[in-house]
Amino acid sequence: MDTLQAFFANNQRDIHTLTGYIQQHIDAEWQTAFQATHSKMVALYPKIGDSVYALYGKRLFQPIHDQLKAVGLRATPHLPGSLPTSREWGAEEDRQRWMWSKITSADGAAIGTIVTVFFHDHLQIRIPRAFQVIGLEVTSKKAVIAA
Repeated sequence: MDTLQAFFANNQRDIHTLTGYIQQHIDAEWQTAFQATHSKMVALYPKIGDSVYALYGKRLFQPIHDQLKAVGLRATPHLPGSLPTSREWGAEEDRQRWMWSKITSADGAAIGTIVTVFFHDHLQIRIPRAFQVIGLEVTSKKAVIAA
C-alpha cells in the first residue's frame, strides 16, 4: 500500500481522501491485526472485559498514526477514537461502537473528522467485519453527533 504522502500526491489532500486511505488500510489489515492480538485479548478479558478491544484498535491504527505524522497531520483523540465520547448500540453479538477523531494540520487548522464504526461481539471476543470509516467536514462534537 502506498504511503499517505504518495496517496495525497495523486489525490486531493482533504478529509475524504484521508478517509479513503484509512479505509483501504483497514480493509487490508483488520483480520491480520485481530489474529495478532487475539490470544492476548483472550488472556486479558477476565481482568478488563470488553476493554481488550482497545488492543486491537491500537494495533490496527498505529500505522495510520505514523502516516499522519509523516504528512503533518494529527488525530485527536488517537484513532479509532475515545470510548467516553462514543456511542454504542445493537445486539450483544453484533454491536456497533461509533467513535471519532478530529484531524488537524501541524498549525492546528481543522481538516475534518474521521468517524470509525467498530463492529464487535459482547458474548465472545469476535470481530464480525472491518471498521467502517466515515469522513466529515465538521469537527464540533455537536455537529459530529448530528451528522
